[in-house]
Amino acid sequence: MTSRRTRRGNRLGLALTAFTLLAAAGYTLLRGTGRLPGHSPTEPVVPPTLRDVAQTEPWFWPTVAAVAAVLALLALRWLLVQLRSDRIPELVLADDEQGRTAIASAAFASALAAHAAALPSVTRTRAAVVAGRPDPRLRITIVAHPDADLAQLLERTTGEVLADARAAADPAALPTHMQIRIGRRGRRRPSRVL
Repeated sequence: MTSRRTRRGNRLGLALTAFTLLAAAGYTLLRGTGRLPGHSPTEPVVPPTLRDVAQTEPWFWPTVAAVAAVLALLALRWLLVQLRSDRIPELVLADDEQGRTAIASAAFASALAAHAAALPSVTRTRAAVVAGRPDPRLRITIVAHPDADLAQLLERTTGEVLADARAAADPAALPTHMQIRIGRRGRRRPSRVL
């Protein structure tokens, strides 16, 4: 899963792209229907002066190629950013003069997700240990059956699942964000680690 910062950047980038495409589509529509003042619908979209520059100036096409290369590099960077995640590889339980104790965060999250998935009326779970400020935090999502008793599920989740997390890690150093959703009717799906 991508990080929150990446998702925010994606939304901004898609909004700017959509605005640009809508503006271009609006201009083309107005121009083609003859509703743009000062332009006839029969005249070419590319003005003759620009066509002359493209045919006579030697710098025109190299400039177009350079702009295309920059756009391609920006697109490649965007693709690479999609691989960035806010998950952390390990959860440090103790780090003092006696030594350092750490566990794999994926294993920790997997155990908690499996424990939550075993609760009645739970159809799917996801869990991850993600970077936070200043300390890592646990993020767990539980999808419950539509007929589930949410009060009982919340009580068992906090009393059992999160109690196990607090027993394994320092609760002050691992704040938890838990979300319970109501799922659709149907078969249970396996848990997965974010």
